[in-house]
Amino acid sequence: MAKFIGNIKHYNKEDLRFATPEEVANYRANRLKCNRIVDLCSGIGVQAGAFAKTCKQVLAVEIDERKIENSIKNFTDKNIEFIQGDVLNEKI
Repeated sequence: MAKFIGNIKHYNKEDLRFATPEEVANYRANRLKCNRIVDLCSGIGVQAGAFAKTCKQVLAVEIDERKIENSIKNFTDKNIEFIQGDVLNEKI
């Protein structure tokens, strides 16, 4: 099984199947250092957690309410805002 960022404890088997492995998440985060970044379809927040280490503000959007709840539990960084909603919705 791939290694994941942080101490993620709230997930199920399917969540891990689609989560970004730590090595990939860190690579992306280092390449995309910036002030503000949006992680669309953020799942359980693994990539958002990596972005929080290199970006000043992270917006993580996920349609699945359970995944958002788990993301909030897994990643408590103050610079991540988790938003539950459909990325195709103009209001989001």
